[in-house]
This record gives sequence, C-alpha cells and structure tokens, in this order.
Amino acid sequence: MKQAILKLVFLFLLAAAGCSAPPPDEAPAAAPASPTEGEVAVLAERLAGARMALLGEASHGTREFYEWRKAVSRRLIEEHGFDFIVVEGDWPAHHRLNLFVKGKETPAGMEELFSVFDRWPPWMWRNDVTVTLVRWLEEFNRQQGRTVGFYGMDVYGIPRSYEEVIEAVRELEPGPAARLMELLGPLEPYVSDMHSYARMLASGRPGFAGALSEAGELIRENVLESLRPEKALALERNMAVLVRGEKHYRAMVDPRMDSWNERVEYMRETVEELLRYYGPGSRGILWAHNTHVGDARATTMARQGRVNIGQILRESLGPEQVAILGFGTGTGTVKAGREWGAPGEVMEIPFPVEGSYERLFMGEGEERLIFIFDDVDRRDGPLMEVRGHRAIGVVYNPEREHLGNFVPTVLPLRYDAFVFFRTTTALKEKEFGVKP
Repeated sequence: MKQAILKLVFLFLLAAAGCSAPPPDEAPAAAPASPTEGEVAVLAERLAGARMALLGEASHGTREFYEWRKAVSRRLIEEHGFDFIVVEGDWPAHHRLNLFVKGKETPAGMEELFSVFDRWPPWMWRNDVTVTLVRWLEEFNRQQGRTVGFYGMDVYGIPRSYEEVIEAVRELEPGPAARLMELLGPLEPYVSDMHSYARMLASGRPGFAGALSEAGELIRENVLESLRPEKALALERNMAVLVRGEKHYRAMVDPRMDSWNERVEYMRETVEELLRYYGPGSRGILWAHNTHVGDARATTMARQGRVNIGQILRESLGPEQVAILGFGTGTGTVKAGREWGAPGEVMEIPFPVEGSYERLFMGEGEERLIFIFDDVDRRDGPLMEVRGHRAIGVVYNPEREHLGNFVPTVLPLRYDAFVFFRTTTALKEKEFGVKP
C-alpha cells in the first residue's frame, strides 16, 4: 500500500510544484507558509468548476491553512469569477468587512475596522492573513468594478445581531415597531450570555422561540421589500441569527434537538441566501473547519445523526457543484485555548496517533503532500479505509488529544482534494500599531 500512496503523492507533488523531481538523495526543504504558484493552480483547477468551493482547516489556529486558503481564494476570484467568500464567523462582524471591501464603509484604519472582532477567540479573524485578504479584496473590487463580498455564517454574534435588528425596528412606523419590540424585548437580558438563557429553559420556563419566529415573519413580510437589497439581506440574516441562535442554545437542554445541527442550519440558510442574492450562476467560496466542510457521511458524525455544510451542499446542489478541499497537519505549533474563553496559547502538536491518516502521511517523509481524489481513488484507492483524522478546535489540550481529536474518516469520500503539512506554525493574533 505504501508504494501506491507514494506514487499518488509523487505525481501530484510534481504537478503542483511545476518542476522536476529532486535527486533521490536530496533532503526535502522546509515548507514555506505560502504555496507556490503551481500548487495554487492545481488546487484552484480542481475547485473552479463548482458552484461552491469549500476550503477547510484542521484547526482554527494554523497559519498555513489561512495562507493557502487566501491564495486559492484569490485565484478563484481573479481567474474564475467567484462572487463571494463566506466564513465560519459571525454574520454582523463580517458584514462590516463586507461593506468595507465594497467601498461602502470607510474606517479610520484597519485597527478600527477589525475592532468588531471582540468575541473569543480573537486570533481567528484578527490576524495578518485576514487583514491582507480584506485589503486585497477592497482594492480588487475598486479596480475591477466588482462586488465580491466577505460574509460570516455563524450564530454566535447574537448581541450585535440583536442591536442591528433593534436599530432597524426603531426606524419603522410606530405600529409595526411597537409589535416587534414587544416580541423582541424579552430576549434582551439574555443576549450577552445565551448560556443563561439555556439555564432558564432548563428550569422549565418556555423561552421565546415563538416570539422570535413571529418577529422574523413580520420582518420578512412587512420590512424587507422596502429596503435596498444589501440592507435587506443584512437585516434578514441578523434576524435569522436570533431565531437559529435561540434554537442552538435551546438544543443544549432539549434532548430532542441537536445544537450542532441547528448551527449548521444557519450556515446552510446563509449560503442559500448569498447564492440567491448574487443571482443565477453565482459562485461562492466557503472557509470553515474540516469538521464542517468535509462530508459528514464519510465520518462517524453520521452515526450520531449529525450533518454538516459539506454534506448538505453536496445533497442540495449536487456533488458535481460542490468541491471540498481539506487540510491536515502532522506536527508543529497551533494557537488555541485550554478552555473556552481562556487566553490563547502557542501549543506543541503531538506526533499523530497510530493508525491515523496523519501518522501514515508522516511516514512518507515529504514536507507536504497534495492529493486530488477521483472516482478511481474512491473505488479501490489506497486510502479507502477508515482512519483517524486530526481535528483541533479553538479549545485544545494536546496531552489529551488521543482521547478525541481524531475523527474516524474515509478521506477520499470526505474531500475532493487534500493537502497535508508535515509541520505547521501557529497563527498569530494581529497586533495593530506594532511593526512585524
């Protein structure tokens, strides 16, 4: 089996690098953070024919994953006409970046623009890679006359979404505004700490699901049509954050629901709304963790009744309209917290566990490996067996990694392409005003 893997890896390394093979006795060089032009071209070519290109990551704190996603995204936008990027981040915070890249927001500077990312973990979007991507996208739109957007698709920005909805409601006629305030007002004491809302539900109180659903209907039926399309989209998505966010936290105490799936539903709705907003033939790029983009049916998530955005989009758009790129790491460092809300630390990534894909790929001795999967690989390829696949979250304890950070996976079924790095480096939170 090792010879088959080596052959597959060797072919794609040559194609990606766009160069001749090194002498057999030459040791591989350390992998740079950024990909070569040849590597970007190979990956972009695999993704370019899809309506949605999904770009994953094995952690939320690895610089290489961000750098490669940025490079591939630029190629897809510049050369293949993709219309937007949507990421695993809060809708309201990223919508401010969206307005900036379209020339509709003029901040005092990058520090002021990125001040919206005040929710933990700050390094996930307050970092050099995101700043340079946003600057490039603003310049690209301005020079090309494009409206390529930058959006978030997560439910955790409830406090800011609540403020945005209330601000919009206050601009309405007294009658509709009064009814909406009556429906939305009771949620206000909980928006800054939705876990307290979950505790309230656990005590037996009914909560506000019905009121929020009614408010959403009233806004859709009586408000959105009077707004400009961009403003209507923002208000609709902010209201949906409240509706889906309430369900997400309700599911934490209701055994009949699944909080993960409620969160995924908001992601699905957001992607669908963006494709609708940009119109027929529009195409998007999606950034999220491998656990969100890699088809859940190729993992044990399916046994738990859980879905993810990769599976849902393959099912709704068709597998030929969705291309999924995953990333993995063997060793190195990563930025994460020991618990939710804890200070971010640069942690050492342990050598991968026996039987995992990462352990298998470490044995190849290459600094990075690029796989492009096709139907042949999925019938009888050397990787078509269930193996653990590393997944590092924003909360991470390396010493306990072997107990739950390797998701049983069939790699060629989970992704359409995959990049493995032997060693990766921790993402750094952006320190504005400090020279690099």
